[in-house]
Amino acid sequence: MRKLLFLLSFYLVFNGIHAQGNSIGRIDSLTHLFLEMTVDVPPLRLTDDEVLNMTEERFDELVAMMGTTIAFKFDPAVKQQMAYMKNPSSSFLYKACNRKDLYFPVFEEVLDKKKMPAEIKYLSIVESLLSTNAVSWCGATGLWQFMPATGRMMDLAIDSDLDERKDIYKSTEKACDYLQKMYNLYGDWLLALAAYNGGPGNVNKAIRNSGGKKTFWEIRKYLPKETQNYIPKFLATAFLMTFSPPEH
Repeated sequence: MRKLLFLLSFYLVFNGIHAQGNSIGRIDSLTHLFLEMTVDVPPLRLTDDEVLNMTEERFDELVAMMGTTIAFKFDPAVKQQMAYMKNPSSSFLYKACNRKDLYFPVFEEVLDKKKMPAEIKYLSIVESLLSTNAVSWCGATGLWQFMPATGRMMDLAIDSDLDERKDIYKSTEKACDYLQKMYNLYGDWLLALAAYNGGPGNVNKAIRNSGGKKTFWEIRKYLPKETQNYIPKFLATAFLMTFSPPEH
């Protein structure tokens, strides 16, 4: 949204300059305007009540401000996840907020380099609550929760001396590479994320069982239960961390 406002203002100012002559003084003024307008403005911050009473129209309006290429949807499952995360007894987002300043700059650098949606950085919250030492019951390890076989497939060293699933930068690069591979396969970020969680085999099976449907919401009921909940949890996390992160 800030970029759109800047481009609009730039267009108006430029046309004014063009009409009046490109004097050095006016070009200098434009430079100062550019610097002023590229300074970050305070982000919009929703109260808990605003989140809990969110309407689909307001949700879509806010998502448009994000400028993301990920297809956010105000599905009842997303709304339920948002309500859970905003419950005073939930510490889910608080833990993430305490760690994000350490990891997000790395994630953002890699995502920008690979020209991927910035919101993917929030996936690591869902996966590991931003813990390099996180280990799941099935052996998935690190910030991005690579299984041993998948980690080795993505050229991460995993042995008794070294486990690169715990390497912040390298594991982030490989997680992004895997997600990009899945996106190239499905042409849809939500299906790519579903494949990251449940594997492409389960996504392909769900597509077949749905009669060839090609969006997450159309194939959701054919996916494993964990993956059915995984996407709403990611969307809720990304939305709340953008517009209503807990204060800490």
